Amino acid sequence: MLRRTGFKSKKVDSIGFNAGLKRSSFKKKSVKRRVGYSNPEYMARVAALGCAICRRLGLGWVTAEVHHQRTGTGGGVRAPDTKTAPLCNNHHTGADGIHQGRKAWERRFEVTELELVAETQSMLGFKEEAQSYV
Repeated sequence: MLRRTGFKSKKVDSIGFNAGLKRSSFKKKSVKRRVGYSNPEYMARVAALGCAICRRLGLGWVTAEVHHQRTGTGGGVRAPDTKTAPLCNNHHTGADGIHQGRKAWERRFEVTELELVAETQSMLGFKEEAQSYV
């Protein structure tokens, strides 16, 4: 013989959620973008240059991704699109990539991230200088 407990069964809707529980509505915060940070035309021109490290190693033109300068930026903050350098997948996020450790990467390839950004800007005729941070 089955015994009944004093608890009532919960009503579950067709998706499996509790029908009695309702979420309160919330407003999504709007993200404020800084003026002048997004420049898709410049990014396309940077990527078309090919990997800067492969070029330095004499490997010729290799398809590149755009790497945003991280030196001098805070956590979760991305540098403007004009502070970028072209890197192939291997030198960007791969085993030999700058995202594996910037300081070790700079020692290995004997070039700093800021030098690559300045080199890229000069190749494209961009007038702004790459800022160096202490």
